[in-house]
Amino acid sequence: MFATTVSNIELLPLDGRSKPRSWLPGPFNQTSPRFSPDGRWIAYESEESGDSEVYVALTEGGAQKRRLSPGGGRLPRWRKDGKELYYVAPGNLIMAVSVTPGPAWQGGEPRPLFRLGEEIENYDVAPDGSRFLMSQPAEKSQASLLRVIVNWPAILAAEK
Repeated sequence: MFATTVSNIELLPLDGRSKPRSWLPGPFNQTSPRFSPDGRWIAYESEESGDSEVYVALTEGGAQKRRLSPGGGRLPRWRKDGKELYYVAPGNLIMAVSVTPGPAWQGGEPRPLFRLGEEIENYDVAPDGSRFLMSQPAEKSQASLLRVIVNWPAILAAEK
């Protein structure tokens, strides 16, 4: 049987005395964590459903966990005012979820914003949600042809 590495999210208080502590330990990969602007929530990616999905849970204790991306999702990002959360759905579709900031989760249904043609490597959102900044491959390059010349000294000698 092969060992599987699982990535879990850890919180590190910066008081100088504390050590990192596992936030929501479990057997599933958790990646791409993002604090909400008020620090109350953490949006993250998890493979808990069998596919990569975006979840949100309270920073303190991980309570009120909700899956936001019913058809798959990755790379969550918050708008600066905390009123929207964005993620990348399958097919490179940028989705938005309306959020009412507060102690209890109040979020709307995901809605599509736009689709990109290429794989998104990374992105960010303007503080007011009016613009997106993205990193994606500019073009696909083909592998260069590699030629190996064996016994090249003999070939050079024969040409003289």
